[in-house]
Amino acid sequence: MIKVLIAEDEYLENEGFKTSILNMHGDVVVESVFNGFEAMNKLNSFCPDILISDINMPGMSGIELATKFRKTIPDINIIFISGYDDFDYLKSAIKLDAFEYILKPVDEGEFKEVFDKAVTKISREKVVKEEDIVFRQIVSESIPVMKEKFLRDLIYGTLEIKDIWKRIGKLGIELQEGIYSIVLFEIDDYSLLQNEQEKKLLNRGLDEALGGVNPGKYHACYKQNVCIGNGRGAVILSFNSFIQEEVQNGTVIEVAHDILSGIQEALSKSVTASIGKPVLSIDEICQSYDNACEKMLQKLLLGKGTVIMELSTPQSTNTELLQNSEYKKINRELMGCLQNLDRQKAVHLLDHFFIYIKESNVYNIQYIQNCCINIICQVQNYLFENNEAFEADLEYQLINWNNILKFETVEDICTYMKVIFENVIEGLEDKKNKRPSKVVALVIKYIEESFSKDITIKEIAKELYYSQNHLGVLFKKETGKGFSEYLTEYRMKKAQEFLKTTLLRTYQISNAVGYTNVNSFIKQFKLMYNMTPKEYRGRC
Repeated sequence: MIKVLIAEDEYLENEGFKTSILNMHGDVVVESVFNGFEAMNKLNSFCPDILISDINMPGMSGIELATKFRKTIPDINIIFISGYDDFDYLKSAIKLDAFEYILKPVDEGEFKEVFDKAVTKISREKVVKEEDIVFRQIVSESIPVMKEKFLRDLIYGTLEIKDIWKRIGKLGIELQEGIYSIVLFEIDDYSLLQNEQEKKLLNRGLDEALGGVNPGKYHACYKQNVCIGNGRGAVILSFNSFIQEEVQNGTVIEVAHDILSGIQEALSKSVTASIGKPVLSIDEICQSYDNACEKMLQKLLLGKGTVIMELSTPQSTNTELLQNSEYKKINRELMGCLQNLDRQKAVHLLDHFFIYIKESNVYNIQYIQNCCINIICQVQNYLFENNEAFEADLEYQLINWNNILKFETVEDICTYMKVIFENVIEGLEDKKNKRPSKVVALVIKYIEESFSKDITIKEIAKELYYSQNHLGVLFKKETGKGFSEYLTEYRMKKAQEFLKTTLLRTYQISNAVGYTNVNSFIKQFKLMYNMTPKEYRGRC
């Protein structure tokens, strides 16, 4: 909608301009006044796109009026109407960058032509402004994306040095020439997460936490966050080249610990950090990043939730470790533990083995995975040679090597290997003693302790490192009932106890035995005992 203000002291001409404009265009708003002072009162409230003003008005001339409007509305289009063909008036109009100067008596065709041109000009300018706003918005939204890509390319080493500083300036990235160091952060056990939405939220939370630390309190330090994804993020720290080495190193360590604490608090997750070596040129930042990635591998030996600063040199390779006499001795003795059903010694040997790995600085996880898979193969061979067949669940656990591939630290792998040996030896003992397996007893204990909650065999199987299906088969084989059936019967027995020994209402008992829907509870109780809870209480 285009706004037009007419300032004309002659009534008939004022009305004539107004009528003519409204007849020409339906998408305009027109207001009219009879002098400059009335026009000034409209300046802020109406804010016109076009001012049509008589030059010669009493009290305030059109030139004075237009001058005041031009100061407040710089892009206003001014059309002067004058009964005088005076050069001074024309010169003043030119100074004010008037859109047009029309002499009285005004020809209607000329006025229409001038006004149409003004409307066309304003419409085009509005389109240009809108396009400019959209363009600026697109650029504004694109800059963070371009900045993220640039910083990733910088740490990956895919940029040419001649373009780096030019693009840093254009993107508004705060880095200074001097000394650079990468601090890499990794969410622990990220690969174990199954929910993709949870992974996205953690990655977003990591990026936000990295940006939450203000580098201003640190000595001569600039910080830039780098979004990497897959549970990882990094910061680039830059220092003036004149800074002392010990100050620079101390600041990097301080920043790493501060950010690590902030991330762990924000995410409620364990996070590990590693510090890349300092470099003296911005195109060498990729070397600091590679060094930080290499140090992160040492999380395998050093554990989670720490800041890794030094890079240890491995003392053994995969082939050397597998052929090492100490490893062969431990492997042989572990097989003896199966024969003698000695769980305690098996646990001790595994602890000794993984301590040996740590002391050897074997921080390539594939080496350790190969060693463990080799041990599991020896267990399988032992069982096959001795004609020992287990339930499908344990067989599945022995051949499902993918579990080992998910762990990030020696402690986690060691714990898993202990579980395997304890389960195998327990299974051999169960067969020897012909007693139910311990795992079923653990499931029953879980039911007895958590029957009031929403529990499933899936979550129990996960805690015990069992397949859900295999655990269900084993449970039914030893109890004669499926998991859901056993859980329901136990809940109904507990409900009977509550009805006999307490004054709790039916809905309270329903909640107490794990039913959120009281009608479902009453239906199940009647199905099992052929009476409602109320009827049962009446007979007690």
